[in-house]
Amino acid sequence: YDGIYVLQKAVIVVLVTQLNKEELARRMWEGILKFEKHNYSFWHDYIQFDRLYCQSRETRTLFRRAAGVVKEGVEYLMAEWEEFERDSGSLETVMECERRLRHLRQTQQAQSAQ
Repeated sequence: YDGIYVLQKAVIVVLVTQLNKEELARRMWEGILKFEKHNYSFWHDYIQFDRLYCQSRETRTLFRRAAGVVKEGVEYLMAEWEEFERDSGSLETVMECERRLRHLRQTQQAQSAQ
């Protein structure tokens, strides 16, 4: 599967950089996430794609979505989201991020206690 994933990412980059097909590239990412939505590394790659090739248009939305479903690598997601908001966000979005992450941490702690 890793080889196919590498190929998919390469095709996605070509779609955006050479063919200006951002919407098609996003649909491909969404297809990948249908199978890997609980794994942070796939969300990380999608978020990096958005930041590098799409001027961070959907980055905040992607972080919000990932926070609701990621089960592996949650701590990395939280750290990356906080960094993004501190670098690119407003006071309002930083505060929203902190509130959501506080809730996510509480949920994780409650699940760990069970």
